[in-house]
Amino acid sequence: MEYDGAGGASSGAAQCPVCYSTDMQWHGGSLSCMVCGSQSQDFAELTQEYQQGIDDQRYRRRAQGAPTRAATPAPKRPPFPAAEVLKLYISCLRSGLQEQMRVLVGELGAVKQTTEAAMAIWEARIQQSSILTDATAEQLGEMVEAYRDKVQKGKGHKVEEGDDDDEDGTLRLKQVPPMSAYVRFVWQILHPETILLCALLALWQAGDPVSSTDLIRWTLNGRLPLLALPHVCAPMLAAGALEFPLPLLQPAGVQGAHDLELTAAAMAEAVALQLPPLNVPAHLHRAARVLGLPDAVQVAAVR
Repeated sequence: MEYDGAGGASSGAAQCPVCYSTDMQWHGGSLSCMVCGSQSQDFAELTQEYQQGIDDQRYRRRAQGAPTRAATPAPKRPPFPAAEVLKLYISCLRSGLQEQMRVLVGELGAVKQTTEAAMAIWEARIQQSSILTDATAEQLGEMVEAYRDKVQKGKGHKVEEGDDDDEDGTLRLKQVPPMSAYVRFVWQILHPETILLCALLALWQAGDPVSSTDLIRWTLNGRLPLLALPHVCAPMLAAGALEFPLPLLQPAGVQGAHDLELTAAAMAEAVALQLPPLNVPAHLHRAARVLGLPDAVQVAAVR
């Protein structure tokens, strides 16, 4: 059977079996008559035989066990390095405490001996806590793995009204607050705010009139590093090369002055720290100076 370059039958090559017209052309994969619309039976039978040959060949290959592409197994997830993360967490907080004391003594006028006192209180708090025990590391690892499994299976997500669509038209899913469970677990043992408590207790020990209100104000305005620990510890975190969860170093804020003092007193009792009576005259003198009050007011207040 001969065909021209445009896809139609050449004159005298194919003939319609119904009207004997030679005006035969391809339409939809079949050779049809342009006069009466009949399909060439010879072509239909040829097509059926050709397709049957293809199907038979496919069946023979499957029957002979033709090799198939093996599925690539998913890479095994490494376990969460809980013990190493806890050690790095402590190192980051210690670095934050050192930076905090440098600012307090070097820029804000705290007495020099408070630095050594604050570091001693810190070491006592670490020894008193269970932050470095095997049990803590094991429990932390289990909590992180459980969180990972939920995220991987899609159970750690929820759809909320008002979510935007992604570019591919799928709904963006918002995660349940990430890692919140094991962040709370670690903070119950050793909170980042501990570095502020160590400074407050050291200042109290030294009789320095810097108050809890001062520490909170300097923290909130960025003078003290508690709320910027990821930035302060960035070189240490990069050198550690660990899957470190940054939320551990990101407290949302600071307690109020009264609550901070109560927490500091509880920590002093836990580490058996003996505190002297509050240096009331020094605090009154500082308050009078900050408020711009005359000396007579300070004297009257002390009496």
